[in-house]
Amino acid sequence: MRRTGSGVIAATMGLVISVMVVGCAGDDSVVVPTPDPGSPTTSSAPPTPTPSPTPEIITWAGSVCIARDELVATVGEIATNLDYDPNSADSVGEQFQAQVEAQMGDVQAASERLGAALGGVPLDYVEAAAALTALQAQVDALNAAKDTTMGHVTAAQNAGDPVSAGLEWLRAAGAAKETFDAGTSTLDALSKANDAVDGDVGDAFAKAPKCQ
Repeated sequence: MRRTGSGVIAATMGLVISVMVVGCAGDDSVVVPTPDPGSPTTSSAPPTPTPSPTPEIITWAGSVCIARDELVATVGEIATNLDYDPNSADSVGEQFQAQVEAQMGDVQAASERLGAALGGVPLDYVEAAAALTALQAQVDALNAAKDTTMGHVTAAQNAGDPVSAGLEWLRAAGAAKETFDAGTSTLDALSKANDAVDGDVGDAFAKAPKCQ
């Protein structure tokens, strides 16, 4: 009995398939790629969130509080160094004179910084901050007392005799006391103005770290 060509082909394919099946069944090893120890490992760190910018009004409130604190320190220095006898020119010696002159310069600088800080309110909040700018009259009174003090200091320095100089230094000391009082009034007015504002401006003072 003769085999047909198709029968031979079928038998041959069957044999090949059987060999492939047996070969696959006998090889149960799984090849797992081994990482190269020399290659750098990469890890993806979570993205750092970008902080939200501080609103302008809070930044402004912080600058006002910084200027306020500088003025507090300056006014306090005046009070600390006002130890003199108003009836004795000898009590306003060289150290006192140097301190008064330096402190008046500090008052000038501190009041100017406060005025600049108050005037820097963002445009959108100018009307809401009107209560704060109303204390400009107090700042003006402080500067006027400072100018009076410095007028006496200059007169004392230019005096032709010790008696006249001593009298001018006593007047300068009295004016320095008035400067201290004016500074205290300014700080009181600023505190009341801070309490008077509400809404976004009041909230800004409550949130500004420099005001805490």
